[in-house]
Amino acid sequence: MNKAEEQTTSEKLMARDAIPKSNTEAGRRILKDAPAETAVFKTFADFLGAVALRKIEPIDMQPVVPDSVSANLDVVFQTGDNYELKLNLFTPKNSAKALPLVVMVHGGCWIDGGRVDYNYYGVKLAQLGYAAATVDFRVADQARYPAAVDDVRNAIQWLKDHAKTYNIDPNRIALLGGSAGGHLVELIGYAANTPTK
Repeated sequence: MNKAEEQTTSEKLMARDAIPKSNTEAGRRILKDAPAETAVFKTFADFLGAVALRKIEPIDMQPVVPDSVSANLDVVFQTGDNYELKLNLFTPKNSAKALPLVVMVHGGCWIDGGRVDYNYYGVKLAQLGYAAATVDFRVADQARYPAAVDDVRNAIQWLKDHAKTYNIDPNRIALLGGSAGGHLVELIGYAANTPTK
């Protein structure tokens, strides 16, 4: 096989692997409605280049909250010596039933980021009929492990304690996080009701 044939074979394999697949019926239902053609990037640098050349447009991560969504911003859920932690909670207006809740935890290598990083998704989830909370946690230079895990667990407990106030179903809570936030929600999911230490 010559070099051109190798490259063509490689490109075909990458294109095949870029097609979203699922081994579950639910996954296939979701993917059925996914866009047919989406950009595939081999490296993060390719993605940044596409943004710079305006081949793709980044979304506004600080959206305007539509009239159909209630936004409770900067709600303090935990205080301590020289700090307070806040959450933003987005809910659809005028819901007749208690809402399932998605708690979102930001990334940032455990040293950066904040709850506002997920406001866009909070608004979108509220438009789809969910309650969605974006929460802060103490980063590494503020407190050592397991403080961040405890902070997110405390945010979840606060939301459960105030479920009636915000029309949340305390028995239907999902966690979502990216990067360091993904790590934290994984730890919380595995820890269940056990002490973090």
